[in-house]
Amino acid sequence: MAKFMDAAINQKATVEIYHSDEVDASDKPGVSSTSNDLRFKITGAYMKNSKYLENNQSAGQVSGLYDRVYENATGAKVEVAEKYNDKWIETDADIYMKNDKGLYIGLNRPVNIWFEDLAETKGEDSPHIASINIPAKVKRNNNGFEVSFSENGLQTVQVYSKTPVNFKGNGFKCEQIGDYYYLTKYGKKGKVKIIF
Repeated sequence: MAKFMDAAINQKATVEIYHSDEVDASDKPGVSSTSNDLRFKITGAYMKNSKYLENNQSAGQVSGLYDRVYENATGAKVEVAEKYNDKWIETDADIYMKNDKGLYIGLNRPVNIWFEDLAETKGEDSPHIASINIPAKVKRNNNGFEVSFSENGLQTVQVYSKTPVNFKGNGFKCEQIGDYYYLTKYGKKGKVKIIF
């Protein structure tokens, strides 16, 4: 769940929940809208211990979500009001991507969102993970991240960094396009360390 650091954002921001296995990369890399059924399931995941679910006949529809690798594979799109156009939106999310349509954040853990003066930040982000194609556990450390994939198959991590990125991971290959690094592996679920 996202925690907003400015009370005004709560009134002005809109949040769109998405799920990682319904991605349409042509429009919003790593993000897409979802069906009402999936929205119910994701909302249910956040309301796991609520009285609403205890009393709702459809609560059984969400129970499987907790047992699967997709439990932490949700995210949110944050759009802010025009009055914040001269501000730089920041987050401490492990996974995030910014573009002119908003901020897309991974909600694998609670995250914070806040604003900074655009002139002070120079409109630049620090190195971070921009997207992961399948469910994975992400651990942050002092000099980067460790990504442990939860499923076999194609495993891709997109990393943003203006400085060179180093990585350690059996079978992973790296391709750099501009300020983005694509770490890719196909096969058994793997683990990759990303070092900034």
